[in-house]
Amino acid sequence: MSLANYAQIEDYAHDIEKIVYSNAYKRLAHKSQIIIKPTRDHFRSRLIHTEEVVQIALSLGKKLELNSELITAIAKAHDLGHTPFGHAGERTLQLILERELFTRFKIKIPKNEKEKEIFRKSIFHHSLNSARILTKEEELKEISPRVIEGVLTHSWSPWKEKNNISPPPTYEAQVVAIADQIASINHDTEDIIEGEPYTEYGKVRFAKELTTGFEKKYPDSFNKLKQEIPNLITDKYIGQGYGRQQRVGRLVEEITSKSLEMFKEKKVQSSTQARDFPICLSKEWSDLLRHYEAFIRELIQEKVSWFIARDNMAGALVSTVFNHLWPRARASTTVSQMKLPVFEKTELVKTRYEEKTKYVEHFANFFNEHYIDEKNGANLYKDYLLRITSRGITVWDINIRNAFKEKISPDEDRLLTRLVAVIDFIAGLTDRYCLEMFNELYQEFVIT
Repeated sequence: MSLANYAQIEDYAHDIEKIVYSNAYKRLAHKSQIIIKPTRDHFRSRLIHTEEVVQIALSLGKKLELNSELITAIAKAHDLGHTPFGHAGERTLQLILERELFTRFKIKIPKNEKEKEIFRKSIFHHSLNSARILTKEEELKEISPRVIEGVLTHSWSPWKEKNNISPPPTYEAQVVAIADQIASINHDTEDIIEGEPYTEYGKVRFAKELTTGFEKKYPDSFNKLKQEIPNLITDKYIGQGYGRQQRVGRLVEEITSKSLEMFKEKKVQSSTQARDFPICLSKEWSDLLRHYEAFIRELIQEKVSWFIARDNMAGALVSTVFNHLWPRARASTTVSQMKLPVFEKTELVKTRYEEKTKYVEHFANFFNEHYIDEKNGANLYKDYLLRITSRGITVWDINIRNAFKEKISPDEDRLLTRLVAVIDFIAGLTDRYCLEMFNELYQEFVIT
């Protein structure tokens, strides 16, 4: 039995072409996965992560006889909206937006930590930004709704227990979401081990602590899988590529076999039941993957000093760029007239005193291209808002506008448009461009 009768039948070749040829897709080559500014050849970039997601999703889709074109389009587009420096950069933009909305626009921020986390993800999240790119950029216009749906729901996981979103509406989108998690587990394991001694986890320590933690938390599942676990982590061929193929292949096998078993048992008759009977895997494998993800995130990325320093560095870089652009953008009569100096000439130390930097020019050009063409008076952003609202697509700037309890005044609208433009501009930067800006701009903040 397969899901072939319930696969999406439309043609998505044109969507794939638009995505692959887009500038947003090219920039993924210079955005971090978990290692910022890697000095070794085999650490993953966001683009390599994307390609691994494509391959794993296609492996799942082939066994389930799903639409490979839709899978490819969703997988290639799912991270287009990622910020420089990965999730560290994303968290920084969330905090910046939260602060600005609270202080300048008096938006009420939840006090409960869980609700606050949900709020932050609503005002900026890479999946919302990926969907925004697919609807905003001229070169990506008319991307199929099914692709956008899949991008918006790619953070779903069949083994998550907390903060999980609803299952994606198609089986193709579900395999992409699952592939995204598997790819991250797979390459984060290798990048962490490859990054020793900075990451503090070599192969032996990684395997030992992962295994003992799993045994302690899920003893029944551990007993069923204890023969499998060593092959997932310590296979002697992992460094040569064969081991990782074995690791991914084993997970793909478990997911497809369990899903096909469930599909037959539930007698699913239509693709509209995808949300009611999503792709799944057994309890013991769900426990393992849930623990595996938590181990990488909570015990390594949130505890090891090198990763903490990485996040702090990313925050400083992104914040510096924001602090260079935002005061000028909000204070200038027009964005095209944005000036450089914030301080008096006598206060600046070891820096050029110029009317503009090239970064201000780049932002002004970006603003005129995507928001308000100040030369011709065209409000491109208003047209975008009308278009995306009519389509009912959820993106972060729409969520921000919906957070206003009263009608937005003209002055608030002008300021909010410029804030959204600054965040949009920064989110599109590559790591190296953000680093370049920081290196030149940092001295501006060294004042007497």
